[in-house]
Amino acid sequence: MALGFAVMAARRAIVFAATISPEVERLLVGKLAYTLVLCGILISLLVVTGVFFLVRFFEAKEQAEDALARFARQQSVVADLGSLALEGEEVQVLMDEAVRLTAGALGVEMCKILKLEESGESLRLVAGVGWREGLVGEAMVGAELESQAGYTLHEGAPVIVKDLRSESRFSGPPLLHDHKVVSGISVPMVAGGFVFGVMGAHTTQRRDFSEDDIHFLEAMANVVTTAVLRKRAEEELRAAHEEMESFVLTVSSHDLRTPVITLQGYIKALREDYGEAFDETAKEYLDHIESGSAKLANVISSLLHLARTGRELGPRQVIPASDLIEGSLEELAPLLGERGVEFKVTCGPFQITCDPDRFAIVFTNLISNAIKYMGDQAAPLIEIGGEEHENEYRFFVRDNGMGIDSQYHAKVFELFQTLGKGEGTGVGLALVKKIVAAHGGRVWVESAVGQGSTFYFTLSKQPVEVDHRRGAVGHTAS
Repeated sequence: MALGFAVMAARRAIVFAATISPEVERLLVGKLAYTLVLCGILISLLVVTGVFFLVRFFEAKEQAEDALARFARQQSVVADLGSLALEGEEVQVLMDEAVRLTAGALGVEMCKILKLEESGESLRLVAGVGWREGLVGEAMVGAELESQAGYTLHEGAPVIVKDLRSESRFSGPPLLHDHKVVSGISVPMVAGGFVFGVMGAHTTQRRDFSEDDIHFLEAMANVVTTAVLRKRAEEELRAAHEEMESFVLTVSSHDLRTPVITLQGYIKALREDYGEAFDETAKEYLDHIESGSAKLANVISSLLHLARTGRELGPRQVIPASDLIEGSLEELAPLLGERGVEFKVTCGPFQITCDPDRFAIVFTNLISNAIKYMGDQAAPLIEIGGEEHENEYRFFVRDNGMGIDSQYHAKVFELFQTLGKGEGTGVGLALVKKIVAAHGGRVWVESAVGQGSTFYFTLSKQPVEVDHRRGAVGHTAS
């Protein structure tokens, strides 16, 4: 049927063509040509438009991919700097690395960290890349509103400069003009009310910095500022600790020890000169005074040991661990015999590097502690042992005494902490912890009420470098 319609239409077209005049034919041909030209132009426009949009699409896609890659690089840089800060890197090293990494990640010629001086009137260039030789550590920038850094501190927010030559908010310091800086970005370095300074990045070409660039620079500045704040807190804590140690040494060695010695001298004189005149009650009172003065003298002596440990560690020596254990057992033999305590030693034939005088105190105090808290155990037993591991030696002192509730496992190592009506000054285990820490080790207890206690402590195989102000601070490279 379709074929029939086509044949019929063709016949009609032939008949129509045969009947039109030449003028009408020319008119139709002209209109047809005009229509064809318009269609060609329209098709060309469509092609050009399509090509334009395709080019813009791929350009936008490429820009988005570049921005994403740049953002990923920036985040990686922040993570790298954060890792250095967590490792406790020195602040100056951290700042030097921060400006180097920032300049590379932002693609700028210059980057800087300015530290606010104590006067608050100027900032010092304490770290930087791209600046003329000799300026880092020496160059100063005013903290007033005329400088970009001063304006940044005043605003407390990021400041972007598209063209310093036409900047109206401030004129900019000579440091920037001398280096022909055109564009730049700066952020305040502030944390918890602590103002450190300003971090900035600059280029000699006109540059539009993005929001991602701002956030990146803020993140880098925050890492450095937090590290500075932490170091400052550590130094304040160290100073307070040293002050307390000095106080304890002074008070314990003179202000407290002298009156106790005097008291003990008068007690002895009373016994020798008037002992026969005392009745039993008076003698009992005198015994209590003598016992109390002896305990106070012991506390003072323990405090002196505690204060001096880490500050006055003696020379390290190589010594068999078993020798230290035997020495402590020999010292405590009268007490062990009096309490009827059996002991068992299982220590390998290895040698350790330590301050033997200090480290012997660890064994003595732990064994003494086990004796004191044996309770009413019918068959008291103390085991002392040591094992050699890959990177450390691990020792233990185990007893079958009263045991310690888990809530007190950390508390027993605190100063002046005793359990129940136990004997002692409450200094012994605190001293153990400090001596072990000064040797680069750790100490802990495993125990349960009624099941005895096992105190563990370790000693690193790698010799420890000791800062006598702080105790152990690191290991000596082997």
